[in-house]
Formats: sequence, structure tokens, C-alpha cells
Amino acid sequence: MNRLHELPPGRPHPIDDGACDIDRMRLIKRLTLVVNDGAIEHVFYPVFSPHESARDVVRRLRDKKSEDKT
Repeated sequence: MNRLHELPPGRPHPIDDGACDIDRMRLIKRLTLVVNDGAIEHVFYPVFSPHESARDVVRRLRDKKSEDKT
């Protein structure tokens, strides 16, 4: 399995707690990625409340847009 961050063998990866395997794919629950031009800019994890998470993501995108204008 490919991971964003590899840990030494035998040590659990913190994100594995929110993961599951379906049809030979490793899927991560409660994760939101902000991706720009194919690069991950920000990771929201864990996501517990979809409504609050959506607000956080929108706030981050607005803040980033303001930063880019200056």
C-alpha cells in the first residue's frame, strides 16, 4: 500500500484508524484534501462534523484567495 507518509514496519499509521479496505482499495474516512494543480495544499483530518468541516474548508479557501491577491 502506498501512503503519503511511511512509518517503520510494524508501527501503526495514525490514519489507519479511519481507514477501510473495499475492493482491494484502501479508503480513508473523515479526510478532506485541498488540492491545487495536482498538489495537496492542506489536509483536514479527522473530519467529524461534515457541516463544520465544510465551513473550515470554505474559510481556508477564502483566506488563501485573499493571501494570493496580496
